[in-house]
Amino acid sequence: MQRKSEQSSGTAFAEIAKGCIQNNAADASAHQNSISNQPHKRKLGEEIVFEKDALQARGKALEDEYFSRVDADILARMRDSLNREEAKKLLVGTLGFEDETLIKHLLDAGIDAGTVSALVLVPLIFVAWSDGEVSSAERQTIMSEALHRGLRSTEDAFHLIEHWLEQRPHRELWTMWCEYTEALRKSLPSELERVLSGSLFNRCEAVAQATTRPRGTPRISKPVSEMLDRIQAVLSKV
Repeated sequence: MQRKSEQSSGTAFAEIAKGCIQNNAADASAHQNSISNQPHKRKLGEEIVFEKDALQARGKALEDEYFSRVDADILARMRDSLNREEAKKLLVGTLGFEDETLIKHLLDAGIDAGTVSALVLVPLIFVAWSDGEVSSAERQTIMSEALHRGLRSTEDAFHLIEHWLEQRPHRELWTMWCEYTEALRKSLPSELERVLSGSLFNRCEAVAQATTRPRGTPRISKPVSEMLDRIQAVLSKV
């Protein structure tokens, strides 16, 4: 009887020990799985390498953007240079002569082959503005002269004249007209130049007399008369 009791106790102890071993193995497996499922963390050295690569990538992107803009600026300047050279050739062809200073000033002012034909009417514009404002009669006289000279109402030169009549032009326009007149004089036979100058001055007088003034006052005001004198001095300059 005593032997059977001892055998039973031994069997029970063995079962308990086996259960403990199985539980420990399960706990160890679960712990390993929990470690495996945790997010991977970079070591310090890996973090430094990662940040360095990111900075290099951003630097490369900024560098590419900079040189892309520089290239675009260079190309734009090249296009502008080519466009200006082409505009210069067209302007010289329209004028019929080449004067480097005049051509540069005209192009800088935005006057090209399509608008330079308006330049000849500049003295008429200044006569109209001499009294401080342009009357409807003065405007009509100038626009009629533009049409008489072959300018069509759809052309840029025609619109430029309209702009000068609406907004008083700067003194630089007067300087450009003087340069234009001087260059034209050098390119024309003296007799033809005198005829053209006389015809232009007559048109300036027509603008000066276009506005009806009150009875008892001079037909031409003092500011207008002074402007006519300035124009005649430029046209008769030798």
